[in-house]
Amino acid sequence: MTDASGPSIVVTEAFSTRHIGNWALAENAVRQLRGVFPNARITLLARDPETIGPAIGERTVEKLFPKMPHHATQVQQVLWLIPNTLWAIASTLALIFSGGNPRKYARLARLFTPRGLRRDALEAILAADLVVSIAGESINDMFLKKLPFVLYTYWLPARLGKPVMLFPQTIGPLRPWLWRKVTGRVLRRCAMAMPRDKESLQLLQSIGMPAERSPFVPDMVIGQPLIGAEEAEALLSKAGFGGRDALRIGVVPAAFQAAGGRHIQCLAGALRMFLDRHPEARVGVLIGNRRGSICQCNDYEVAEQFVKLIGNDSRVVPLMDLNPSPAETKGILAQLDLFVSCRMHMAILSTMAGTPTVALATQSKIPEYMQLCGQRDRVAMMDDGLSEKSLLKMMEDALESAAEIRQQLAISRARLEPLAAAAGAHARDVLCSRQMQETLGARALSV
Repeated sequence: MTDASGPSIVVTEAFSTRHIGNWALAENAVRQLRGVFPNARITLLARDPETIGPAIGERTVEKLFPKMPHHATQVQQVLWLIPNTLWAIASTLALIFSGGNPRKYARLARLFTPRGLRRDALEAILAADLVVSIAGESINDMFLKKLPFVLYTYWLPARLGKPVMLFPQTIGPLRPWLWRKVTGRVLRRCAMAMPRDKESLQLLQSIGMPAERSPFVPDMVIGQPLIGAEEAEALLSKAGFGGRDALRIGVVPAAFQAAGGRHIQCLAGALRMFLDRHPEARVGVLIGNRRGSICQCNDYEVAEQFVKLIGNDSRVVPLMDLNPSPAETKGILAQLDLFVSCRMHMAILSTMAGTPTVALATQSKIPEYMQLCGQRDRVAMMDDGLSEKSLLKMMEDALESAAEIRQQLAISRARLEPLAAAAGAHARDVLCSRQMQETLGARALSV
């Protein structure tokens, strides 16, 4: 419970530093929470606590449903599913028998939750004054297999009377009628769900989430701090990509199953033509999902294939092993003349660093973000007949309009950063409102 030392806050879905977007989300969520609750006791529930914990500097344990398999056989998935489903059923029965009383539920739940990975997460939730989800996107058709466990992680603390908040994220598309209904019931129990794009807001409205509890808040990574130019140049020089006099282009390829790999060939072809036109240019190849990533997509392998597709050219520099932090990544991107990204959070970092950016997208979340910062016309949808020539033209146009784009991005950053910082303020309001209700309730009982 809240005391003089500050509230106890659980941050779920912190995931891993092997995914730059999730790392940046965790870092910025904690930064915002610390801004409004400087003395808070924060615990992260993560998929990969051994990497994200030290990076964020907060207590970190495995999430409530630990070690969910991504790259696994059907047998391995079933072997994971059985014990985790049984635990969820036992937990639900404990809630029923306890009448939703947190203390009674805790006594029952500890009987079938031995000390270990899940027990740490459970104890953190039981002690929490506030539970915050920082998933970039977990509620949509791509993640239906894990959706029941994601929703249970929200439903359980909400059922125990804890305020649960979904920090800015993409929600949907969610087409199956049953899952829309279940999701609506769970999210309506939450104190607040913040969509970061219009389609997510529309979905929340369609499943009955009240408007006052679903305020639009842009992605928190918009407010990501960055390292200085000299430090960034030192990192680039060490990786063999230094030299401010050269025309430096950054690119982040990505493994998109929906695109079938055609976008990588198209991007490689466009860059070959770009290098032919600009002999002085150099291309640095970065990644969003790192080597050893536990994501379903392996960007490292795709980046290696991408480098081979461009051909034997000394001007193409692999930077996949650089492994910078979010602040280092943003600082590095700020030194580039042009950036081409297939990953949303890399595009957010580059645009907020003021770098002209061309984004490739398969989902609406990227064009919606680029529209927020006045760059919608610099998005190439991969299902819109993407071609090498059309992509090359977008790159050339961005380069020619670089000064104007940097000015536009500076204006957008000044406008968007305060909006993205609203997540922490909403958390403060929710918790203060909760405490006020508890105080008034206690006074009423004492009369």
